[in-house]
Amino acid sequence: MNVSVVRPTELGAGELTAWSEIQKENPCFDNPFVSPGFAVAVGRVQPSARVAILEDEGGVAGFFPFEVAGSRVGKPICARLSDAQALVHRDDFEWGAADLLKKCDLDVWEFRRLIEPQWLGAGRVVDRKRPSPVVELDLGYDAYLDGHRSPIKKINAQRRRLERDQGSGRFELHSTDPAALELLRGWKSAQYRRAERWDRMSEPWVVRLLDDLFENPTDGCAAVLSALHAGERTVAVHLGLRTKSTLSYWLPAYDPGASRHSPGLALLLAIIEAAPAAGIRRVDMGTGDEEYKRRLMTGELHVAEGRFERPSTRALVRRLWQRVAAPAAH
Repeated sequence: MNVSVVRPTELGAGELTAWSEIQKENPCFDNPFVSPGFAVAVGRVQPSARVAILEDEGGVAGFFPFEVAGSRVGKPICARLSDAQALVHRDDFEWGAADLLKKCDLDVWEFRRLIEPQWLGAGRVVDRKRPSPVVELDLGYDAYLDGHRSPIKKINAQRRRLERDQGSGRFELHSTDPAALELLRGWKSAQYRRAERWDRMSEPWVVRLLDDLFENPTDGCAAVLSALHAGERTVAVHLGLRTKSTLSYWLPAYDPGASRHSPGLALLLAIIEAAPAAGIRRVDMGTGDEEYKRRLMTGELHVAEGRFERPSTRALVRRLWQRVAAPAAH
């Protein structure tokens, strides 16, 4: 295995095409967060972003996006915002974690949302497995409706009350209005601060990343900005990313003044209903066991937290430090 490490923005047209083709050939990589478009967008705002290009006797065999997080320590590209992480490779490509890390000049790569097919193998350690609820829409919305009539009936009743209160409703699956994106940022920032969580929207690089994704769609990573309006008022907005057939439910936000009518749920259901006509066959709602996900999901994918590592003093010291630090964090 030959490995060359470059910045995502240094990938050539042939390499971007090869990555896209590999991604399309294997359904387990059908996620915008493991696409070349996402890596390049992150690379434009994060100087630490890298991509390892993997080659064998058959030519380009795979791509490993990561960020340099410390001395010989790597993390997934855009780790705190990404809902899926993977080494994207040809089906026939064999690789080992220790060899990969050595050639990337890393001792350890710590992941948060590693896709299930890459959990096993020497040198790959999974500390925690997490479900990622999905809505499968291969049979269309009517078939989905048949299996979820009770929660959908409740959500539709809430939406009717919203419209009686605020005015007739209007839904946009794909809005091009920058003002809607600005609304999302403001609502989301306030939500993070109320919950005393990291306010992503206060980070200039996150704002630049969202603008970049919104303005520069690519084949495997297109931003979808959806909005729900009631009367003259926008009550909920969602920014997701999609491949041709999968939409990642990513950044939802709603007007707190309309919260008693659950506008965020109404928007999610409207997205699910409109998805099949837009070619979307799966809505991936991301990790978490929130009640609304359990009520609306049709099944689950799985991702994991953990690390790849190779035998080294640095990897051992970091692992021991994490074991000591983890209880203190709770």
